Amino acid sequence: MRHVNGLYTQRYNRLHKTDGPLFRGRYKAILVQADRYLLALTRYIHRNPLATHPPLVTQLTSYPWSSYAAYLNQAPCPPWLTREFTYELLGQRNKYQGYQRYVAGEGEDALAEFYDHSYVKPVLGNEEFLKGIMRKATASRAQLTKAQGMLPSLAAITQAVSTKLDVSVEQVRKAARGRGRKNEARWLAVHLCRDVGGYSLSEIATYFGMGHVSGINLCVRKLRKTIESNERLARAQKILTQNLTP
Repeated sequence: MRHVNGLYTQRYNRLHKTDGPLFRGRYKAILVQADRYLLALTRYIHRNPLATHPPLVTQLTSYPWSSYAAYLNQAPCPPWLTREFTYELLGQRNKYQGYQRYVAGEGEDALAEFYDHSYVKPVLGNEEFLKGIMRKATASRAQLTKAQGMLPSLAAITQAVSTKLDVSVEQVRKAARGRGRKNEARWLAVHLCRDVGGYSLSEIATYFGMGHVSGINLCVRKLRKTIESNERLARAQKILTQNLTP
């Protein structure tokens, strides 16, 4: 989704000589308590084409960007779509007709209220489910901290980029000055520190002397745009990613 929202938007704007985002807001992935909310969530998603003002379609099965027709067995089911768990939660003898009746019925107010907020929480579930997720997240952070001891240091990543692109370490860490000036080595190093090294934005910004963490995303965007037409840089990124990954 980040690829679609980033590179695709850039390419579209470049080809059509436009500017700005194509999609409203950032993509949000939500962790759902399956046995309690998944069935209601599938209904909420499948009814979205009717919930717009005005509705996008008059019949949900005619909306081409939905899996609803596949859930009713009126369209081929792609191999990545898993429907059986939803049918099991529904508990109907005729799963296709049962699901159609369920989607046509009344929805849950709690679910609509959850999505109507301007800030959507990352977890959908009851308090016990949320506490369990927090315990697992705490354990995962401890494991990540331990694993980071195996990852390359900021200095090691910078040195690797310096050697691969045949530039000095100082040049890698220094921002290019002047309008239109480029520092591809710096962009690549910043990208590797974030995606391979797993360092926080504040750690990377401090190491590279950035005034704000927004400079990191700027470097990454410039790198991706340049790589589209620079095979040498694309090859260097691939090799360094392989070499630096434990």
